[in-house]
Amino acid sequence: MSYNHENVMRKENKVYAVMMNNFVDAISSTFILPTMFSYMRAIDPSVSSLEMYSMFTSCFFFSALCFQLLFGAWCDKSGFRLVYVSSTILAIVGNLIYAVAGFVHELNAVLVGRILAGAGVG
Repeated sequence: MSYNHENVMRKENKVYAVMMNNFVDAISSTFILPTMFSYMRAIDPSVSSLEMYSMFTSCFFFSALCFQLLFGAWCDKSGFRLVYVSSTILAIVGNLIYAVAGFVHELNAVLVGRILAGAGVG
């Protein structure tokens, strides 16, 4: 079997894509979840219950669950690469919206960001 540089580069690109998606997923659980309640209170001081925090956290995981099913069906029809890149972009956009929510002082942006990030993780 001969060495084919093009095949090696394709495999390396796939590994980098998987690493990027795992990094975006790790951001959601490592940095965002422990600080989300205080972030929500900084945006809107009237947030005083853990119920709203629980709802926002649950929206992330529910969105991930729903989009796992959709992405799985899409992946079966169109292939792995487009689905993987799309989900990574969706997760990045969701995390960026979550980050911008602090500047616009809007809890709805936090919710939309968490839903999109969950969809991207799915």
